[in-house]
Amino acid sequence: MPPSEQKAPTSLRQSLLLVTVSGCLLMGFMAGTTCPLLTDYFLELGATERHFGLLTGLPMMAILFQFVGALITNRVRNRKTKFLCLHVVGRLLFLGVAFLPAIWIPEDSNLLILALVAFITAASIFSHIAMPLWFSWMADLIPRRILNRYWGVRQRAMSITWAMAFLAIAGLTYFVEWPTQASFRLMLVLAVAAGIMDAALFIWIREPEHEQVRGRSVWKILAEPFRQSMYRQFMAFWCLWSVAIFSSASFLQVYALKILKMTVWETTLAWCMVGLGVAISAPYWGRLADRHGNRPVLTAAIIGKPIGLLVFICLSPESAPLVLPVVFLFDGMLNGGTHIGGTGYMFKMAPRQNRAMFISTIIGLSGIAAGLATMAAGFSLERMDALSPVFLGRTWNNYQLLFAFSFVLRCLCVPLAFHIREPKTSSTWHVLMDVAAASPIRFLRYPIGLNRPPSDNTP
Repeated sequence: MPPSEQKAPTSLRQSLLLVTVSGCLLMGFMAGTTCPLLTDYFLELGATERHFGLLTGLPMMAILFQFVGALITNRVRNRKTKFLCLHVVGRLLFLGVAFLPAIWIPEDSNLLILALVAFITAASIFSHIAMPLWFSWMADLIPRRILNRYWGVRQRAMSITWAMAFLAIAGLTYFVEWPTQASFRLMLVLAVAAGIMDAALFIWIREPEHEQVRGRSVWKILAEPFRQSMYRQFMAFWCLWSVAIFSSASFLQVYALKILKMTVWETTLAWCMVGLGVAISAPYWGRLADRHGNRPVLTAAIIGKPIGLLVFICLSPESAPLVLPVVFLFDGMLNGGTHIGGTGYMFKMAPRQNRAMFISTIIGLSGIAAGLATMAAGFSLERMDALSPVFLGRTWNNYQLLFAFSFVLRCLCVPLAFHIREPKTSSTWHVLMDVAAASPIRFLRYPIGLNRPPSDNTP
């Protein structure tokens, strides 16, 4: 350990525990603000595909404000107070989404939906300004030697919480026969409470000494990430990957509720399997990343990502409630690898000085790309509404055409991932062999079968 860690190992352990608990509370907040009940709430208010494109796309475009947060991070010595204020305000703005329709009913429902989108976008702006402060703080707090393993364990705890939150929402919609708006308001109030508690825990988390960036122009700080070839190459890949994912992911819940005719509780139950899949696999991916490197883990995970979308395209209303949970369980396991691989790469490859700007550049540019792709997809769905081509003896709708486009983009990202560079890493083939060596039974019984000391050579 570095000397600073040797002086306060207990403080470090307590801080890491609190970071994990805060992540679990964050999942409670995220579940309440991204679940199918939210989608059904907007559908009941009259939202169209174009509105859903804006609903997802504009908050993603707000990631641009991470550059503002990175500049603030480089200029301040104390990150805690700024982080807490920004996050609490961002959480509270979601209450407007719940209660504005109860106090304002305009003649044109389009105005109400746009106002709700504005509330969510404003909340995202505050959260994204705070994000570089958090990333910089965590990169200084978490020792490099346990980064991926800790991130994997934290991700497992968060994903279990995500799954439990979705199960609770599914139970609410199944057993309590309340109107959609009443159920949604109760859920969102609880979600905002969890989000505020998430931020409040950081009062007791240790903040290591922060290295400020002085004597450099704003332009040089902004341009530095683009001067490093390996980081620049990863940025280009991550932007394309974000377009490939979010051009379809933002409309999957709408498709399940509107086209596949699944109920809200069936859709919520299916989506909770994503969190369960991450919980099963994240610690394992973390150990693989510590052993082989982040790039090969990321590449191995995204190889399987197109499969889930291909199955989704072929689902029928009769098969969806049974097949979709299995598909999302598998897809969630792959999400664990993409999260560990991508986040670990950003943390490891960014220099300590100006780290906030390096990370914000990737997240900001990929968010802009994803937001533009989502909004374009929403407008395209409305324009393609009348299309119904016949192929392979089956009629395909506008959603399936969009998902097919996203499937092609995901496939194109696979060879690009092999060209990402990271010093001193294994090949992707070694990671795939380790994954293949872990049987499904060992994988599913994770912490008993796989939770071995780091010195063990078996994954």
